[in-house]
Amino acid sequence: SSNKRAEQNRKAQRTFRARRHQRLKYLESRSLLLDAAVASSNEANRRWEESRLLLNDLRAENAALRAAVQQAQLL
Repeated sequence: SSNKRAEQNRKAQRTFRARRHQRLKYLESRSLLLDAAVASSNEANRRWEESRLLLNDLRAENAALRAAVQQAQLL
């Protein structure tokens, strides 16, 4: 009957909306996790770049000090 079919349609629509709601919640949660992972990765990259620059500075300073020591030994 049409009443039975209408009830089936309502039930199917409720089920569909519930699944859609669950999927949306899952995607929102996943988005938050991915945002946190990106932020963590960006921070790690920033620290790595900072360390790389410090290493370059220390290498230059080390080379200058070695040259100064070598020069002092020649005197």
